[in-house]
Amino acid sequence: MNKKMKKSAWLDTNIILRFLLKDDPQLFQAVEPLFLQVEQGDLEIYIHPIIIAELIWTLESYYEYSKKDCRSNVATR
Repeated sequence: MNKKMKKSAWLDTNIILRFLLKDDPQLFQAVEPLFLQVEQGDLEIYIHPIIIAELIWTLESYYEYSKKDCRSNVATR
């Protein structure tokens, strides 16, 4: 049984924000490989519901996203 175990990671709000917003090119380049690994099936990610709540709150309150923009950006990525 040499079944390779898939890597996994818990994400926090800042990692998700940097990926979604691309507001800091250096930080985006740092987190993009995580999402590419997920896309390729090499990494399984977990996001706690509190992180989703914090993500939505931050997008709405600090970045002034509408609820509709939050839904479309978070759900489609």
